[in-house]
Amino acid sequence: MTRRWTTLALLAVALLAPAATAQDPLSDPAKVGPRMAALETGRKVVDRLVVCFDEGSFLREIGKWDAERYWPVLLWDSHLVPKFVSAFGPEQVLLAKPDARKVGLEAALAAIGEARGGEAARPLGVVLLAEGSPELLGGVAVAAGRMQTPIVLETEKKHATRIPHDEMEALRKRLRTAVGKVVRLEDVDFVTVANDMPFAYSPPPDVHPGAYTVDDAAAREDDLTRWAWIGRLVGGPVRSVYMAMGALFLRPEKALVFSRYAPNHAAFGPYDPKPPVLEALGAFFEVEAVRHPKATLARWREIQWPAGNRFGFVFVNSSGGATSWSTSKGGATHFDVPDSVPAVVHYTHSG
Repeated sequence: MTRRWTTLALLAVALLAPAATAQDPLSDPAKVGPRMAALETGRKVVDRLVVCFDEGSFLREIGKWDAERYWPVLLWDSHLVPKFVSAFGPEQVLLAKPDARKVGLEAALAAIGEARGGEAARPLGVVLLAEGSPELLGGVAVAAGRMQTPIVLETEKKHATRIPHDEMEALRKRLRTAVGKVVRLEDVDFVTVANDMPFAYSPPPDVHPGAYTVDDAAAREDDLTRWAWIGRLVGGPVRSVYMAMGALFLRPEKALVFSRYAPNHAAFGPYDPKPPVLEALGAFFEVEAVRHPKATLARWREIQWPAGNRFGFVFVNSSGGATSWSTSKGGATHFDVPDSVPAVVHYTHSG
């Protein structure tokens, strides 16, 4: 992982999170540098891409990484693999030999250990794994690629189940205990969810009803301050591996910031990407910023169609529902989200 991209990842958390508190990890941009240094692995990226057609060969190829070298390994998908090849531009594209081994938690943990080549795990992040999780292989890629600590955390309720508030509180305490047994909590900034734990919970009766996200609540203390930021792999083996490999090996060069929030709005104004944020992002790539009132549907379509999204980093502030989202003028739908190059995408989607 290059220093340039690691710094960007940490700055994005520090600068684009308006509700951060003084106790939150990375809430002070001045502390980003020392934390960033802890993520550096010093590995050389080998100019090759290996495509696997089964999960056994994927674990075998990950196990070939070591403390000195690594390279992208993907599960075959006729849509995603060509995108990655185009973005990464490898000198070699190799097809892995089949491997009929049984793929489970034990084999996954073994592959992570082999990929480290004897190096100790980095304390800055942990990866949650579980037997039978659809995102198990994506979690392997993150833990092996970042040299982070895998933690086995089984959950009775799975991704699609909305759990009640008391179960959310129990899960929050279980997570804190499980991580604290392996590493010091004060050393952990990031938790990657690859264990199929529930995505949503219901709040207590005295709170506005609706679905609240487990990922925002699970890594907090009793007083609601964070001890880590949570990210989640989704989409099953193929897509979670694609997400992980994109994060490890692709380097966006262009960014689109598209915000329909009025800068002076009492509730939404703090989320507006103001000039200091844009200036910070501009240190890493070419930024096209479209802010309210110019963030209209017509402008979005002008930028994104007909060629599709060409920005490697897309940041959108909006509102809406499951298949709709708002602009400064005009209602957009999921059909207005175009096909895309591999990209880091962040939607603030209130409502």
